[in-house]
Amino acid sequence: MSVIYIDLDVSYKPLTENEDIKIKVIIGDGQSGGYMVFLGQQFIAANKTANIGNKAVVAGNISTIVVTIMDKLTQTNWTSVTLEVKEGNKKTVFGPFQKQVPQHLDTAVYTIKMIH
Repeated sequence: MSVIYIDLDVSYKPLTENEDIKIKVIIGDGQSGGYMVFLGQQFIAANKTANIGNKAVVAGNISTIVVTIMDKLTQTNWTSVTLEVKEGNKKTVFGPFQKQVPQHLDTAVYTIKMIH
């Protein structure tokens, strides 16, 4: 069993001044896994929607989302991650980011850096 690392960069500029920015991680392709969200060096949340704060809090920072997915389906080795960023009633979607692991039960680790 091997581990595949996928490093990605996205850019998200806040759309409002005062609304909190929330990051939701969706793991797809019938796979499951876990994730953590950081703002700079600060841990924000694991395995649930992360509230990273408003524009004043995130300005000039980088959010890092680390997602670990172990391939569990024998029918396919595809993994995917989608990020939904909500700010008030506005939603921005990044992805799905997809990677096929070489063998059944291999692990994919996505590290997504979101520049604000």
